[in-house]
Amino acid sequence: GASFNLPEHTLEAYRLALELGADYIEPDLCVTSDEKLIAIHTLDLNVTTNVAQVYPDRLRFSKHLNRTGYWTYEFTLEEIRQLRVKQQWGHLGVRSTEYDGLYAIPTVSDILALLKEWNTNVVPKLTPKKQRAGLYAELKYPAWVEHDTDVSIVDLFLEKIFRNGDALSLIQDSECAELKHNEYLIPPLVVQSFDADHLKEMHTKWNQKMKTAYSDNLQPPPPMVLLVPKDQCHTEDFWFHVGEWKTFLSGVGPDKACLAGQSAAEVEDMKSFMDRAMEHELVVHPYTIRKELKFVSEGFQNMEEELQYLFCEVGIDGIFSENVGEAVQYASLDCSSDGKDVPASSPTSSGETTKVPEEDEENVVIDINGTSTNVTFDKRLCYKNDEEAQMYVGAAAGIMGFLVGSIFAGWMASSRLCKARRHTRRQLEVPTQDPDAEFV
Repeated sequence: GASFNLPEHTLEAYRLALELGADYIEPDLCVTSDEKLIAIHTLDLNVTTNVAQVYPDRLRFSKHLNRTGYWTYEFTLEEIRQLRVKQQWGHLGVRSTEYDGLYAIPTVSDILALLKEWNTNVVPKLTPKKQRAGLYAELKYPAWVEHDTDVSIVDLFLEKIFRNGDALSLIQDSECAELKHNEYLIPPLVVQSFDADHLKEMHTKWNQKMKTAYSDNLQPPPPMVLLVPKDQCHTEDFWFHVGEWKTFLSGVGPDKACLAGQSAAEVEDMKSFMDRAMEHELVVHPYTIRKELKFVSEGFQNMEEELQYLFCEVGIDGIFSENVGEAVQYASLDCSSDGKDVPASSPTSSGETTKVPEEDEENVVIDINGTSTNVTFDKRLCYKNDEEAQMYVGAAAGIMGFLVGSIFAGWMASSRLCKARRHTRRQLEVPTQDPDAEFV
């Protein structure tokens, strides 16, 4: 959600993110003691809620983590509904804490209802184009939860998806069949985790459940994105396993530190990461952009400079951001003009750039699939006068005449040789249609 502006993982923060132009809302899904799925940043409720004030005697020991905390799986949903969310980074003195204590923790059902309302009743009033927002769900600490509770978050999520009416309308994607050649809709659901084994489990069980419940309307598994910490993203071991995992992976979500570096070695690592991701046909969605200088990568003056680098120099496909408005603006940057463009003043502005043509240059705006792209043409490529133009045209005509004559002579010779051969058939190579291509 727009968690720079409002307490994170609340319906209010999710709604504001959609209003600011986010393609997805990204809930971190955790488990309650009565096996309900809620959205909260971490399993320890004390990080972003007032749990220590409401339930001061509920501190518990985690066998998996070997420390105490107010774990979500020690509370029922009804108990959790009594809590209120606060700014995680309010103590840094940048984000407003005026909204602390106002908003509740949502369930996955609450979030699905919000998405349905937005896509069904709001989006059609904002644009005539086919457009929608999606759910980019993170399965939070699945191994930890299973270790301490014997509960499978994968099974809980699948049960919620296949039994919830709003979720079914999300995954039964009939809109894609109606798209024109120049239209695009984002995948309605993406699943992410730091745990590759549980993403693989999700992929396998999705297919099993789909065949059982909807054999007449099979939907492919949602895109799976593996989150990658900064201490693993450049290791050979990680990329070796990616080669095994790409049967179910559609993307990787690296810590942005994997991509943002200034030294020659760091820049080489960044290029290596992007090249390897492209080799495996994986999209790259780094995390997490925050405006406070404390969170800006070393070597950048501010968040805006970092965003421009990630989109225009690194070439990422998307980004997780707590500053949604700015991320939307920089994702729309025209990166073809040597960094002289500035982002639009708001997500709803025209998106035109402010680059001023230099002497001997001319800008032409070309509309490609509804997106304005500035292309700079150099007037110095033009001829100075008619005499110079005629000279070059005459020379070009002479060269072309020689080439055409040579090609014709070669064709005549080859045709005589081919007459003695029997041609049984001509084989055409037709590109295969990947059923999951829309998710990549």
